[in-house]
Amino acid sequence: MQNQNRRDFLLKGGVIIATGAIAGTTSLAIAGPVDGEHHEDIKSNVKHVCATCSHWGGERKVSMDKKMVHVHGEGWCNHDDSEHHHTKTPPMKVHKTKWEKWDTLK
Repeated sequence: MQNQNRRDFLLKGGVIIATGAIAGTTSLAIAGPVDGEHHEDIKSNVKHVCATCSHWGGERKVSMDKKMVHVHGEGWCNHDDSEHHHTKTPPMKVHKTKWEKWDTLK
């Protein structure tokens, strides 16, 4: 594979591999969205958004100090009484009436 084609492939995939001499380690850095999905860090005390709701089925994890929620892409609303039930929603979608704090954040 030619160098130019390899570079295009890596950039289009959203991944840049960086090899550093710091402590002899190699690191992998995500350079942005892959396939239209996004990564987002949201403060865990933000209320009424999908990312902090117990009924949201998106890929997310909580920081060790429980102050941030790291979100990857969109997720599904699983609240039976929500008008968004079984639809894909972004993590920052505001929903004031059906929101319940995610148990992991309590």
